[in-house]
Amino acid sequence: MENIIKVKVTKVSSKASGNGNFIHTIKTEGKTVKCLGEDKTSGQLTYFVALPNPVAVGTEHQIDMSLFTITERPYEVEDKVTGIKKTLQLKWLHVK
Repeated sequence: MENIIKVKVTKVSSKASGNGNFIHTIKTEGKTVKCLGEDKTSGQLTYFVALPNPVAVGTEHQIDMSLFTITERPYEVEDKVTGIKKTLQLKWLHVK
């Protein structure tokens, strides 16, 4: 079953990773659906995907999410103002 979503490339690593891939940050657009007769709006989601070649930042694409599994991996960041470290769960797309 297809699950087509629209995404926008918002960032691409400036050089390839150790595996020779470029890390792409892609964001979905929020969408509104009906639930029990009421509108329910979702926010933007951010995904990461490693690709062999860079894709232009700002370009929009449609992808079929049913072709991917989503793996969450921890990523530690430090608040530049407070110095407090926190762990984010980044959502990575992997071909099924």
